[in-house]
Amino acid sequence: MKNLPVKVRTKAIAIANAMLKAHPKMEEGEIIATATKNAKANKEN
Repeated sequence: MKNLPVKVRTKAIAIANAMLKAHPKMEEGEIIATATKNAKANKEN
């Protein structure tokens, strides 16, 4: 995540934190990958 632009990284962290709260048993790596993907897609829109 450290190579992401600041806005995308901030959004990815917010998404990851929400996902961790909603799905506590989900693997962290999967959450990070999904949050990063969603943050990048959100940036484009």
